[in-house]
Amino acid sequence: MNFDYYRDHNVFEVKHIIPATADKEIYYPRKFKINLPKNIKDWYVSNNTYLFNFENNQFLVIQAGFIDDDIQRAWNFESFDDIYSKRDFYDILNDFGLSENYIDKKLESKNSNRLTKLYTNSDVNIILFNVKKENYDDFLKNIKTFEYLN
Repeated sequence: MNFDYYRDHNVFEVKHIIPATADKEIYYPRKFKINLPKNIKDWYVSNNTYLFNFENNQFLVIQAGFIDDDIQRAWNFESFDDIYSKRDFYDILNDFGLSENYIDKKLESKNSNRLTKLYTNSDVNIILFNVKKENYDDFLKNIKTFEYLN
């Protein structure tokens, strides 16, 4: 993993090749590069899931998965703003050993000034969780830079 820091964004790159095995099958981690907004407070890695916490409890999660020859490359947005999605997000936090208390209690209720979106190509999921409306365009511009690496 590599971080490069620029004036208006960061570049996060995953280029490891340590495979995972299950039932004698070998799975190679997805290698990718993506721009991220500034002001990352902290970040976590678990398997091929990457969680970034930005100022004011704005989160970006990348679920990169493993290399698969059958990749659908058309990106689109899917709903991720319901109670099941919030529960899925809390499950991701728990995978990192973070409790639900890590998130400010105000997230328990719908905040009209915040957005939650799932950007996916059915191979990689990028979740924007609790992003301030005024920051959404910057987050969106950055996540659209996602690029597979060979």
